[in-house]
Amino acid sequence: MLNKRSALLLAVLLLSAPFSPTGAQEIGFENTLSSCITATVQTSKTKSAMARRSVRLQKRQSISECGCTSALVSYTSFVRRDGAMKPIRKGAINMKGNEDKILNLTIENDQAKFQSLLIRLSCAGA
Repeated sequence: MLNKRSALLLAVLLLSAPFSPTGAQEIGFENTLSSCITATVQTSKTKSAMARRSVRLQKRQSISECGCTSALVSYTSFVRRDGAMKPIRKGAINMKGNEDKILNLTIENDQAKFQSLLIRLSCAGA
């Protein structure tokens, strides 16, 4: 179930992400840890049956400064298909240390349905 803020963000993403039959789907972020973690798309490759998206997570400061009680960052990715946002993958990334982390997502590339991707980042357990 989405809260009002999430629903508003999804609405903005959906309205600003026009369908692209060439495979250039939009990628958006809902990053509640933005003052601690910067997320940027690193690579975006599309093959006939799959789309691969790599996202670089850069730590700006300890995520405890953002209210997290551990070094784990939770992520959930959603795709827009048939007008609805559907979760496709969940997990956690250990942000202990200072090195950047890479989140690799592989998505079925049904270009008639896959129009945008949303990645949600938050404290693990939140």
